[in-house]
Amino acid sequence: MSHPSTIVITGGAGFIGANLGRHLSAAGHRVVALDDLSTGRVSNLDGTGVELVQGSILDRPLVRDVLGGASAVVHLAARGSVPRSLAEPLATHEANSTGSASVGMSGP
Repeated sequence: MSHPSTIVITGGAGFIGANLGRHLSAAGHRVVALDDLSTGRVSNLDGTGVELVQGSILDRPLVRDVLGGASAVVHLAARGSVPRSLAEPLATHEANSTGSASVGMSGP
């Protein structure tokens, strides 16, 4: 690889995001995880070489800043529990729909 690309992983401190980040970092990419840590854990990123930006995909200025200059984004952030979505449908919609739109409008 002639120069490392920057890849942002939303939800990057979760199990899947952290393991993807580890793989991409080992391949020579600069990897940034954007995660609000509502279900992800900082400890998942230990030894991965992944940079953590703690924040929400609902924070559009933050998303624009984090995605600025990125070569790619892997969008994994979501509220994923069916029981939780039934108990909190508006919060789930906000994160999963509005948050995804925020990432899509700000992405590379």
